[in-house]
Amino acid sequence: MTHVRLAVAADIPGLLAIEDEFRTAGTPDWFLFDNAWFERKLERDELLVAEDEAIVGYLMWTKIWRMPWIEFVRVLIDNRRQGVGRALVTGLEDRLRAADAWMLISSSSGNDTDAIAWHRAIGFEDGGRIEWKMWRGAPPEVLHYKEL
Repeated sequence: MTHVRLAVAADIPGLLAIEDEFRTAGTPDWFLFDNAWFERKLERDELLVAEDEAIVGYLMWTKIWRMPWIEFVRVLIDNRRQGVGRALVTGLEDRLRAADAWMLISSSSGNDTDAIAWHRAIGFEDGGRIEWKMWRGAPPEVLHYKEL
């Protein structure tokens, strides 16, 4: 059974293993995170892990305009489509509700139909699009929101 909790420093090797899997799958290096980045997120309590004997996924978030915003949800390939991502989001929602937050925001690339469908399946609404005119050729960003 998957257990979701706040990440600790001892989790960094497992987090880096997830990044290695994403690198092998073709994620560009500029879109991957290193030890120093994870340490910063740990200091801010902005990182949850999902474990099932070992770390199988993580959720990273931040605050933008004083609202919690999911930055990344990453799950190991062999653990996808088993509810790990949903469990991570639920874990964050529980933490946010306990802190009296009223909304959660996320986003995905406008051409990533799987990510858009996943957000909808776990209760996010479509919040609009951002057109990145400063980055030529970049697809629009789809905003997702969920009232807590």
